[in-house]
Amino acid sequence: MEYYMTYSNSSHVILDCEYFVDGPNSVECGTPYFKPDLLGMRIVGGYRAKNFTWPWIVQLRLNEKHECGGAIIAPNWIITAKHCFLLVNDASKWTIYAGKTHKSLQEPATQQKRQAVKIVNAKSPNHILHKDISLVKVDKPFHYNNYVRPICLPTKDVKVGDICFVKGWGETQGTGHENVLKQTILPIKDTKKCNTTINPVLKGQITENMFCAGHQGGGHDACQAEKNMPGVFVNVMNFVTWITSTLALD
Repeated sequence: MEYYMTYSNSSHVILDCEYFVDGPNSVECGTPYFKPDLLGMRIVGGYRAKNFTWPWIVQLRLNEKHECGGAIIAPNWIITAKHCFLLVNDASKWTIYAGKTHKSLQEPATQQKRQAVKIVNAKSPNHILHKDISLVKVDKPFHYNNYVRPICLPTKDVKVGDICFVKGWGETQGTGHENVLKQTILPIKDTKKCNTTINPVLKGQITENMFCAGHQGGGHDACQAEKNMPGVFVNVMNFVTWITSTLALD
């Protein structure tokens, strides 16, 4: 099974959508060596992901404090959310960690990039959520292995009913698994309907660069703020040309 990338909303998590069933594992994009347990529950409340089953997930730290999640898309590049850099856009202040399951512990498989060297933000004349996507170049390339691998960029749009998997170092509300990577499963929802039922802040603001994912009535979702409504995510498919051209110019 392979996965391709969509990206997160304000909850600082990663959403991967099922792409197609493929052959044996390799170090090609979207192919985890360790098979994930897909019986996920909501991140709020905590359902621990099996170790190293999402090998493209990275942690972004600012002054060694966890700030955001991201995903590897190339040996020197990760993708993350633009709003992560609203306060600090200086690449040298950020450290990127791959091969992690625990938010704060150093683990044998961890690869640390001591500083980012470039942050490229998608330009938007409108509010930041319209193009809430950034690329970050790291100082040295990631070494691909069983624990650190890239995710695929999408080659087609998600559609209503597609199944996606959200991961992050989220809140647990005292239910355990604090500081470890968690996961859940979310179906894609109808964007037009979502635009009329979403919370007042985003109601009517969901553009062609976004989509909704979640369960009816909430319950299994990415963060506490969205537990009773679908989450809103960036549609990376709309940015593939920008991503590939940015990497090609490097």
